[in-house]
Amino acid sequence: MIGLKAGKPNYNRIFQNAVIINNNLCFNVKNDNELFNLFQIRYKQYKQIYYHKTTTAIDLMVADALFKVDSYFDFLKSISNYKEYSKLDDTILHRISYLASSIEKGKIDFEGDGDSKVISSEIIQAGKLVERIKNRELYVLILEQTITEDMDYLYGNIKPEDICIDSIKPDDLIISFYSVDYGNKSKNPFNSIYFYKDENKKESFTIKIQNSSLSVPKVFRQKFFRVFSRNTSINRETVIKGLDVFIKKKCNNHNFLSPKTNQESESGFNSSEYLNKKRGI
Repeated sequence: MIGLKAGKPNYNRIFQNAVIINNNLCFNVKNDNELFNLFQIRYKQYKQIYYHKTTTAIDLMVADALFKVDSYFDFLKSISNYKEYSKLDDTILHRISYLASSIEKGKIDFEGDGDSKVISSEIIQAGKLVERIKNRELYVLILEQTITEDMDYLYGNIKPEDICIDSIKPDDLIISFYSVDYGNKSKNPFNSIYFYKDENKKESFTIKIQNSSLSVPKVFRQKFFRVFSRNTSINRETVIKGLDVFIKKKCNNHNFLSPKTNQESESGFNSSEYLNKKRGI
């Protein structure tokens, strides 16, 4: 349970009372809070469900599995043929498992040159990924960091190899970015919504939702940076410290910090602080 049902907007009330004025869809001003609640629910759904760490981990694993079997299924060709494309449903994972199992048991043999052996190996690897999903042996979220507007240039182009130190390999890591907003990017969605009053359904106007609600956020979009590990036994602290080293190095190389500025606070990331939070210190 995620606790969203209690705050569900009254959609019937919102849309049954909507009218068209000057070619604009307008809502009854009495429903302003209901409408704002709709945007808040949208934000929570994306943050808590669609971009939940488990959802994203499975998405990444499915993507890796599909990439490994592309040489066999030829997805690019399939999406150009609607009949073939219609077959690319959830059963593709079952087909991958069946193929992988059949190859391992010797029921299917790709005879031919070295490319055939590569295809067999990649299908088996994809099958193991599907089994990991079934057994909930998912990719691990190492860290998640909120990115403010002034931190974009620090995090925007980070690649796995940039934060690898000690025994960590680039193939162990996946860098993931996502943003969550209220439906109008960084803008307040209410600035583009028209309302009317019952006593005058021919005149429309906009309102400032801040005047009728105290729960309006100051920021309408949040960006997040994530690092996932394909290896469940990876040293989490080593990866976090690798990111810390990279951020500090990039700050210094671009003169982002003045000589008297504290590097950790300005870079937006402090490995010691992050690790202490995870340990509950």
